[in-house]
Parts: sequence; C-alpha cells; structure tokens
Amino acid sequence: MYNMVRGGTTAQDYLVEAANTTAAAVVGDEVTLPASVTGVFASGNEVSLEVTWKQTDLEEAVYSGEGVYPIAGTATYGEETYDVICTLTLTGKNYLVNPSFEDALDGNWETNTNIARKNSSGGNNNMRTGNYNLHFWLENGGDIAFSQTIILDAGTYRAGGYAVGTTSDAWTLTITVGTKTYEKTVNYGEWGSWVSPEISDIVIAEDGTEVTVSVASTVAAGSWGAFEDFYEIIDNYLKEE
Repeated sequence: MYNMVRGGTTAQDYLVEAANTTAAAVVGDEVTLPASVTGVFASGNEVSLEVTWKQTDLEEAVYSGEGVYPIAGTATYGEETYDVICTLTLTGKNYLVNPSFEDALDGNWETNTNIARKNSSGGNNNMRTGNYNLHFWLENGGDIAFSQTIILDAGTYRAGGYAVGTTSDAWTLTITVGTKTYEKTVNYGEWGSWVSPEISDIVIAEDGTEVTVSVASTVAAGSWGAFEDFYEIIDNYLKEE
C-alpha cells in the first residue's frame, strides 16, 4: 500500500482523470492560477499533476473584468496529457476609499456642514451595513453635499450607492470625468428600503484620470436621510490597440 500511495500506481492501477480546479481574484490585482491539479487513480489514490494554462483565456478574462470565466489548461502525467478547466471568479474592486463610512472621513470624503458621519447612537438606527453612515436631519431644510475624488486607469466603470430618507425629497449621484458628467436622480427610499441608483458605462479613456463621485440634494424642512455603501467598480479595462 505504501508503494502504491507513493508511486501513484500498480500493475492494476491507472489514472482515470485530472480534476478541474478553481481560482479567485479581485479585478485589478494579479491573478495567480494553480500550478498543479489533482490526478485521480482508479484505486482512489491521488497525485499532483503539473498544469499549463491557456494564456489567451487568462488575458481575455482579466480584460473582461468582473465575472466567472473558464480557463483551459493541459495537465501532464508521464507521456499522457489531460484537458482541465480552472473556473476563475473575478470580483469587482471598489476604488472608493472608505466607501461605507465605517472609518473616520479624514479627507477621503468631503462633506458640507449639513451631513455628518454618525453611528447608531442618538436615534440613528437606520444602518444598512456596519455601524456608521452619513446621516442628516434638517429642521429647516437645506442642501446636502459630499464627494470623493480618485485617480483611475482607462476602462469602463460603474458607480452607485444607497440611501434612505424622506421619500418626497430627491438626491443626485454625479460622476465627473474631466469635462464629462454622468448623473442619476432618484427619490430617497423609505425607512428600511434603501434605493440604489447605478450609473454604468462610465468610460475613462486614459490611465491616471481624475474622477469625482459626488452627491447633492436639496431637502425640505424636517427632512432626514442616510447614505451608505458607495462604489466605483471597473467592468473592463480598455485594450491597447
């Protein structure tokens, strides 16, 4: 039995399959696929098999952005080769800093004086996630504004966020890329029903482009509201011609 496990085969044993595998990464980070896959013998014993992945499949997945992709590969055992698949899952990277306001703003978000980062104390019990959000209650009404500016590389992006508040009031999400702006205006969701507008197909033509994500709202007297979980996620990188 010891020789069988160690060597992986006997006169009666043989390799029946090279098992498929999986990998995961965040879009924008380096993607590393497994260097080996598991070979399974008729006896149930296993052996590690070296594998070579199809680089064009990997490159296409990386450029395509968030999603699940099959990456073809070839595993080798002796003189035999076996087709295998690595299912690669790429999740979107949120390029905003402190997107859910869980940490002190410290300059990553700029806000006006009518809105502030608050936790669940003092009656602010309308959290979507975590323990903090941006919250306001304005006895006399007024303007709400906050924004963050980041640097992004060329690609196609989408952005959004969540809000609840006085449902007769509205707020506008704006993405500014150079002289071009993308906007979406929605009403606040009622307590417990967060509205989540999303702006897609935000095209950034050049690496190192300054992008500003901003929110503006003018609310009536006695209005309240809260914001959470904003994001700027890349859908795919622009390929060089």
